[in-house]
Amino acid sequence: MVAELFEVTLEKGETVTTVTARGEIDLISTPELENALRTALDAARPPMTVVADLAGVTFLSSSGMSALIQAHQSGQEQGVPVSIVVEQRAVLRALTAAGLDQLLDIVSRDARDPA
Repeated sequence: MVAELFEVTLEKGETVTTVTARGEIDLISTPELENALRTALDAARPPMTVVADLAGVTFLSSSGMSALIQAHQSGQEQGVPVSIVVEQRAVLRALTAAGLDQLLDIVSRDARDPA
């Protein structure tokens, strides 16, 4: 079995900064996601929004969930909303099973399966 590569990119706009992740977010790749989210939040000022685009993520570990919670909390402290985009049902199920759908602003790209 070939391990899926992890990639994270950061795109800054005038009103939205998007952190796009692809692959598996596990214990090894979580620090890279944390750094990208921290960079996005450090540069954001209200009324900007930070979007964590996880549409290309196929696996989300508890460490990855912790990174999302930390970004959400930092965003709240700064007055910068953090939205999370998911597409993979497995990722959405993991977030829902952990109860994070009640805490985080989760947006499903699949209109047939809203978060």
